[in-house]
Order: sequence, then C-alpha cells, then structure tokens
Amino acid sequence: IDDLIGWRKGIRQWQHALFPLFAALPLMAVNAGTHDIILPFFGNVQLGAFYSLLLVPVAITGASGVVYGVRLVRAMAELGREIALVISESAQTVIREELRVDLGDLKVPKLERLFSPAELEKITYYFHGDFTAPIASGSYPTAGMIVIPCSTATLGRIATGISQTLVERAAECVIKEGRKLVLVPRET
Repeated sequence: IDDLIGWRKGIRQWQHALFPLFAALPLMAVNAGTHDIILPFFGNVQLGAFYSLLLVPVAITGASGVVYGVRLVRAMAELGREIALVISESAQTVIREELRVDLGDLKVPKLERLFSPAELEKITYYFHGDFTAPIASGSYPTAGMIVIPCSTATLGRIATGISQTLVERAAECVIKEGRKLVLVPRET
C-alpha cells in the first residue's frame, strides 16, 4: 500500500500501523446463520446480497483421509454456512473403502448416507463433470475454495492449469480471481 499511496513522497511511520486494520476486516467474526458481520468500530454490518461472497466451495478428492472433508462439511453446515460440494470419482472409491458408504451414482449421489437432513439443507452438490456449475465461473462470488483431502494428482493438475474436472476448474477460477485456495494433501 505504501507503494501505491505514497510512491512519490512516502507515508508517515504512524500511518503504517493503520494498514493491518483494513487488511484484517475480512477476517472479522461472522455470525453463523445470519447475513451480518461484526466489524471493529462499525459493529454489526448487514451484508445482504454480499453474504454469498463468504461462500467457500469444498471439494473432496481421492486421497486418503476423506473423513476430514466430511467433517469440514458437517462443521460448516452446523455453523449455518451454505456449502457448494464437489466429490471426485476417485473420492467416491475412497469413501466406499474408508467410510464403508456407497454414494451410488455421483450425478445424483445419496448424500443422506453421509450427512444429516439438517446438514443437507446447507449443501448444494455439483457433479464433478459439470463445467456449467456456477463455481466453474470466476464471476461466481466466493471467498475462496477448500480441497480436502487433495490428492497429489489433483494438486498437480491445479498447479499446471489442467482442468479435467469441476474441482480443477473451480480452483483455477479461484486462483484467477486472486481468492484463497486451500489444498490439504494427504499422501505421505
């Protein structure tokens, strides 16, 4: 910011202390299940239509440890967050092996075998092959994306810009828009 604001004459030392305050505004406490956020000096701020900017899509891929992805989705749903969920084809196999749950056809998976009815109300599921899903567009407002667990194959495709599935395409959009992308690799 110093470079942008004060590139000709610089800014005073005391002004540097103000910058972290504005940088931290997006990190302030979000009230679960409501459309407002508590900001210092401002109090409760109603976000209304901008609340969707806080949405974070979650992708579960075929690495060991799918229970981490399932637990994350459950925790987010419990907090009242809307979740855009994508499950890769290899994740379906790992879910079957590790959790002993058969989701059936991934175009219309039996998510009730993994999540409670209350949790399902917060989940919007997108098929991993659906490139017309809203999260496949950079104009879809999100705060970022989480891939948990993230297989090394998925990590490699994301890193090299190869979009074979909706998981990689959504991650590509998040990167392109300068949003946060959290990858949780499990291979050791």
